[in-house]
Amino acid sequence: MTHENQSPDSPGRLIKYTFVTAIEAAIDIAQHLCATQGWGPPSDNAGVVRLLGKHQAVTAATAESMRLAVGFRYVLVHEYVDVDDSIVLARLADLEPLEAFVHEIAEFLERA
Repeated sequence: MTHENQSPDSPGRLIKYTFVTAIEAAIDIAQHLCATQGWGPPSDNAGVVRLLGKHQAVTAATAESMRLAVGFRYVLVHEYVDVDDSIVLARLADLEPLEAFVHEIAEFLERA
């Protein structure tokens, strides 16, 4: 189903919007941490999660998962391609990368 055929409040569009919002929140957290820790400005949004991994605020695996999530967000926001709802639903079934990010950032903040 393409986005032109979906109403603004269709489940597929709402789920996509929720993913975009969640990933943007993670990016905002990552940017804030990089700024407050003095880790330098990242080159882009994918770079900001790489910096978190480099400085062990998150594991390398979580940094890579979130880098991929940032790419998924770009696709959803800029609609480079139509993203089939089944792909979005599959991602919805595996929220482990976002959950790991939240958990690891919380642990980092407790250590800091």
